[in-house]
Amino acid sequence: MNHYKATLIGLDIEGFQRHDRDDHTRLDLRRRLYAILTKTLACTQADHHAELLDRGDGIIAVLRGPMTAPTALRNLIPCLARELELSNADVAAPNVMRLRAVLHSGEVIGDEHGYIGSDLNLVFRILDAAALRDHLSRSDAPLVLALSDRVWRESHQGDPATQSFTEVSVQVKETSTHAWVASFGTDPHRGPKEEPAER
Repeated sequence: MNHYKATLIGLDIEGFQRHDRDDHTRLDLRRRLYAILTKTLACTQADHHAELLDRGDGIIAVLRGPMTAPTALRNLIPCLARELELSNADVAAPNVMRLRAVLHSGEVIGDEHGYIGSDLNLVFRILDAAALRDHLSRSDAPLVLALSDRVWRESHQGDPATQSFTEVSVQVKETSTHAWVASFGTDPHRGPKEEPAER
């Protein structure tokens, strides 16, 4: 077994099992998600240091190279939002992809079968948190990102990239913690919300 320090990025497709999506649509979504993440890693030169763990309806990226979580927040997440927008631009409604994402940093243990570790488990738990799901369902943006409390503390002081984040509670199984959530990108299939008329 080997212990590694890593930046961890979790991605999960909203509504993967929706009734209006058949298996061919799900395969297309999965293929596009890999393409989006591959282009994102390449645009930030993190592709040579990344290992991708398949989750069926999502991916965990384990970055063992020099990219820290604060650097990923400033550079990688904007690339991810842009690639998601481009991927959604010319698809029909059932194929529009909306993502929950988590950014965390910590230690993983690797062997010939992959990785384990409490930091990896935390990414899974935050991805499944009701607060993150609710934030995406209320947002017109196609990407909602949660920063773990550790990444928030590493990043937020004086960093403009953290100004739009709000704190949420994460209660999933045995995990009880806090995360910091913000929306990214625009969805070409959803117009801006109309402001209520003044009376």
